[in-house]
Amino acid sequence: MTEFFIGTCLFSLGFLGGTYWHSVAFDNMAWEIFRWHSQSLGYRKVGPKSTLYKNEKILMGLYLDTSEFPDEGISYEESEIAP
Repeated sequence: MTEFFIGTCLFSLGFLGGTYWHSVAFDNMAWEIFRWHSQSLGYRKVGPKSTLYKNEKILMGLYLDTSEFPDEGISYEESEIAP
């Protein structure tokens, strides 16, 4: 019975910690949404209070501050997880 209580407490602490970390690390990032614009053949930033519709081509991006990048740049290698 003690093991069950300890397991339940640890699971609850992990769940609460994960919820807190999600709100701090993910929700507070500078996310931007882009919609496909067929006249310019590119994506344009979606303004506030815009309506997004089903089957639209939409990208969600994250702003990165590149001022701290080294002068030689950072090489990007495709992730093994990517499809």
